[in-house]
Amino acid sequence: MKTILMSYYDIDDFLKRSIINLQNKEWNNCYWGDTPFIKNCVCCFEGDKLVSYLSIVKKSIIYKKEEYVVAGLSEVITDIDYRCKGIGANTIKVAFDYIKKDNCDFSTFTCSKGLSNFYTKAGWKTADNLSIIGGTFSKPMNSNEMNLQTMIALFSDKAKTHSKDFENGELFLDIGEGKIW
Repeated sequence: MKTILMSYYDIDDFLKRSIINLQNKEWNNCYWGDTPFIKNCVCCFEGDKLVSYLSIVKKSIIYKKEEYVVAGLSEVITDIDYRCKGIGANTIKVAFDYIKKDNCDFSTFTCSKGLSNFYTKAGWKTADNLSIIGGTFSKPMNSNEMNLQTMIALFSDKAKTHSKDFENGELFLDIGEGKIW
């Protein structure tokens, strides 16, 4: 197995087709497509076959009157034939280590509640009373209303100093209609 962290902008046509095929196998045409918030991705290959993928999203936000640089995970997927072999865990650990070193104040994203233990092993913590609001101002998507688990990891001194602010509230990301991390 070979795991690669790369710029999202360096994805060639072959890899893009491989990502779309992997996503379509699992999610029935749910490919997110290009977005200005995807900066990097982690790909895991067995030979030439893509078996695990995730994108790393990043943007600046204002939360409780403080400006933060936040990063998260999106499009996390491991081929069903390769699950329970540590491949997905390795993929998200590579992402966590990169985000931690990438001058982000914190990392947050949502996942199904059944996957929260998977992500805590890589370094994130559950944030049960913090809702992520995706979508747009006019068409928001609330993670709690979608029965999703919010995950978080605080990195910067500023985020750690304001850690109480992340114990509850609504974190609005304004990432585009129909999108949530």
